[in-house]
Amino acid sequence: MLLGLGTVLIIVIVRRISGRLPASLIGILMAGTIVAVVGVESMGVAVIGEVSRSLPGVTAMSTSWLFDEEVFTALVTGSLAVAALGVVEAISIARELARQGGQRIDVNQELVGQGVANIAAGAFSGDGAGPRTMTPHGKNLILASADSVAIDTVAARLMGFDPMSIPYLRMCHERGLGAAQFDEIEILGEDIAEVNFGFHTKKSLVIWGDQLLRTGRLRFLEQIALHSPLVVWAPMASNIYHDWLWYPTVGKSIIRKFAKTEWGKLFEKYKRGG
Repeated sequence: MLLGLGTVLIIVIVRRISGRLPASLIGILMAGTIVAVVGVESMGVAVIGEVSRSLPGVTAMSTSWLFDEEVFTALVTGSLAVAALGVVEAISIARELARQGGQRIDVNQELVGQGVANIAAGAFSGDGAGPRTMTPHGKNLILASADSVAIDTVAARLMGFDPMSIPYLRMCHERGLGAAQFDEIEILGEDIAEVNFGFHTKKSLVIWGDQLLRTGRLRFLEQIALHSPLVVWAPMASNIYHDWLWYPTVGKSIIRKFAKTEWGKLFEKYKRGG
């Protein structure tokens, strides 16, 4: 109890000293140091145990867990907790971005959009100008890894890009945050050594205009154009371009072609309730 109260006191003091300091993190670190150095177990303080330094291994499971009430409850409870945290985080970020831009956010629409995007991200890859004007391709490959840098490296290589030419991957590799050298990554499952989707990056008119304001010659207008009440023009211009111009002239033909693929036919089957 004294350890807990001491941690709370440290957090309060740090916050009084400076609101910019991570008070909670400092309090936890100091409490952990005291536990490790002083040896509070001998003083009657219960220590839960050592925290694992790695992710748990992958375990093959059969569908029998669906009929095991204890296992099912444990899995569903954890899954719902993770989902709830993800929703709270996403909504918080969306609200902050909307506040900065003077926009309003529809929480329900945001959640529906995230669900659709997650399903699409697991089923398709996209080529060209993203995210709204890319050309979808069904490649029937699923990537999974405990190293977020390595999985992005493999994805980049599959798409036909040199991972080390991508600034954030190179930076993560140089700082030891993960592996961005394809040859250093152990690939299990399918042999993808010779796979190359041959994708290319492009800029849509909207992305081109956005970058012109943020990093280009019109950067001096960024504050008034994107960080003031006048920002309402931006989503309006985006909707006009994508919904009224791009989709009728280009988007429909892309969707018609995709509808003839294996994945497109599957979605049509779902739509019919098959």
